[in-house]
Amino acid sequence: MPQIDRETNSMQRKALIRQAEAIVEQDPSLLPVAWKQVYDGWYRYVKGPDPTNYFGVYDVVRCDTLWLDK
Repeated sequence: MPQIDRETNSMQRKALIRQAEAIVEQDPSLLPVAWKQVYDGWYRYVKGPDPTNYFGVYDVVRCDTLWLDK
């Protein structure tokens, strides 16, 4: 998980997330019973994140590459 949080390359982050998901599927500590669809909206002056490239909940909460261009 710390490695996923530090990774800025989206392709490498996806590979790490898939590894983490495989581990959880093999030995789940909790069985998920629901999934929530998250919709994001951005003003044009919000720069950095690209919601079209989000993958799972790990990307939704990443605001370390976000800035305002206004």
